[in-house]
Amino acid sequence: MPGEGDHTCRSASAALTGSQPQVAGLQAGALMRRCTLADLEREYILLALEWTEGKKTEAADLLQIDRKTLYRKLVSGAM
Repeated sequence: MPGEGDHTCRSASAALTGSQPQVAGLQAGALMRRCTLADLEREYILLALEWTEGKKTEAADLLQIDRKTLYRKLVSGAM
């Protein structure tokens, strides 16, 4: 599958730490690099875990998803 295991989208997560216009650029740039939705989701989750220093409950809150959903995504091998 294109992009799976590919860290070309990893650089996209750097744009998330900036202002809102960079996030719009991230979305357009990701489409140009052919990142899959799964790639982007993985990057958002990993970035949230970095921001929260690995605290899964806080990362889930930051991502506005249920903690159980985050755990399921982590266990499913998406990370």
